[in-house]
Amino acid sequence: MAIVRMNKFTLIAFEASKKDILKKLQSFGEIEFINLQSKRLSKEDETLNSLKEDVFDPSFKETEETLSDLKSAINFLKNYIEKESTLKSLKEGKPSLSYDELKEYGKEENFKELLSFLKAKEERLNEIDSLISKINTDYEILFPWKNLDLSFSDLEDFKKVNYFLGTIPTSREDDFKHQIQENCKYVHLEIVNRDTKLSYILLFVHKDEMSSLESLLKLLEFNEFKPEFNEKPILLIEGFKEQLNNLKEEKRSIIEDLKEMKNELLNLEKAHEYFENKLIRLKSSENFLKSDKTILISGYFPEEKRNIFENYIKSLPSDNYYYKISDVSDEDIDEIPIKLKNGTIVKSFESITEMYSLPKYDGIDPTPLLTPFYMIFFGMMVADFAYGVIVFAAALFALKKFNLNEKSQNFVRMFMYLGITTAIWGLIYGSVFGDVIKIPALIDTSRDIYTVVFLSIGFGAIQVLFGLCIKGYMLIKKGDPWGAFFDSGSWIITLVSIGLLAAGFSFAKYTMIAGMVLIVLTNGRDAKSVAGKLASGAYALYGITGYIGDLVSYTRLMALGISGGSIAGALNLIIGSFPGISLFIVGPVLFIAVHIFNMLLGLLGAYVHGLRLQYVEFFGKFYSGGGRPFSPFKMVNKYINIKN
Repeated sequence: MAIVRMNKFTLIAFEASKKDILKKLQSFGEIEFINLQSKRLSKEDETLNSLKEDVFDPSFKETEETLSDLKSAINFLKNYIEKESTLKSLKEGKPSLSYDELKEYGKEENFKELLSFLKAKEERLNEIDSLISKINTDYEILFPWKNLDLSFSDLEDFKKVNYFLGTIPTSREDDFKHQIQENCKYVHLEIVNRDTKLSYILLFVHKDEMSSLESLLKLLEFNEFKPEFNEKPILLIEGFKEQLNNLKEEKRSIIEDLKEMKNELLNLEKAHEYFENKLIRLKSSENFLKSDKTILISGYFPEEKRNIFENYIKSLPSDNYYYKISDVSDEDIDEIPIKLKNGTIVKSFESITEMYSLPKYDGIDPTPLLTPFYMIFFGMMVADFAYGVIVFAAALFALKKFNLNEKSQNFVRMFMYLGITTAIWGLIYGSVFGDVIKIPALIDTSRDIYTVVFLSIGFGAIQVLFGLCIKGYMLIKKGDPWGAFFDSGSWIITLVSIGLLAAGFSFAKYTMIAGMVLIVLTNGRDAKSVAGKLASGAYALYGITGYIGDLVSYTRLMALGISGGSIAGALNLIIGSFPGISLFIVGPVLFIAVHIFNMLLGLLGAYVHGLRLQYVEFFGKFYSGGGRPFSPFKMVNKYINIKN
């Protein structure tokens, strides 16, 4: 179980057959195209320069616009249709259709009218919201003037008198009146309304005193209000209320209609799926080259799928094509996409490798190598039988009852296996919800703390040495056995000898010295001068401190395992100290809550620290990644499961 072997194919066909070919290849779903239009390939193979770059089909823009309209309509409609519960959607999963069935929903007559209807409703709702916002603003402006017993148009009808409407701070009202009376002879002042902050004032002034009053108002912080209305404020306010009620009722009616359009939403999603997959086919042209009448396509597919691939090609309506399948060459190593294949258990842990970096095609898949260590370490860091059983049962329930996609299934299945090791370590430590149930422990963490420390470091030493062994294997595989001995073997000899010496085996000092000498003499062999070789070797030997740091890092296995059990025990002690009947009323609820919290905290800590041990301490010895994931040309299944 490792990296999936890839084949490379080249296909030449008449351009008229391109649509049929792409449909077949998309249904196959196991091909990644090579971008024949890349400058790198044109430099490496000059024969490609005699061909032209393929271009998008004329229907590309129309398809893209239709898909955009469908996305907008779906997003709009989803705002109003009640969502299914998460549990229900997980249980039922997506509806399934064949591509031919899906094609029916892609016909314009099945969705164009609906798109127009939804667009009109969206525009009307936006218009209503805009009107409501404007009316509310006007209402707030006019409401303080509701006591004005004149229409705004009436105020304009006086021949020898002008008017001012405006506000002043309420705290300055008396001073304002006094200043007006002192400085203006022919002015009438009326307080229309007041609140805690402002006084709303109407002033009538003879036209002869207009200029003097205007100057005075500026000095008195008078904020003039210039109405844009004609009627009485109270009539306008009543009209606004009626308009608001009508608009809100219309909006409610539209929304109620939209809430009943669940089937229409499903049909739009089916149409979306059809056009999404069509657009993917049209976009694939950016990878191809062509002559006047033919098209050139190339790509990778899994070697184990060769017979299926050939059957798809041979099922084309026309046999006017030529294809060639070949093994990948060493020159292609950096470009070959990576797909992993592992058994059920190991496959569940592939996400750990993917989060770090996939291996290169000539590398090694670290997933089978890290899986047993990660399972052991995770269980050791959570280490509670009850928590393990709960995690296992919850994961098993999700796998049995919920319709999960493959990626989610693998993630949940990983925690199912981690639940098993958590339960096992819980039995080893004698921990069930901390100390709620007393069971005999193989290792008593309260007394045998040094045993747990040595066990943690021992596991770390095994993984570090295992990583060095893998490094040696990879060098041998690449045809460099001496490099394997010098770069890996010398360190294994040295580190094992140090461990044996610490355990009391005196003979190990000789093998330790031999290993160190070997490191100094060989680890700088790439340097040009003898002095440079020795200096580089001595510096490499200094790296032994890094290995000590690695081993110390594994003590987190002890720290998290013991701390989780100690916290659980402390929580149990607090709950058990509740007096009288409160122990039976509050106790169970609190017990469940605190243990769920402690369990989730423990799971998160174990997950993160487990990753750190793999990525830094383990991968650092042999693995660099650098591969890119296999990205096949296939059907997308955002809303619908498309049956092949």
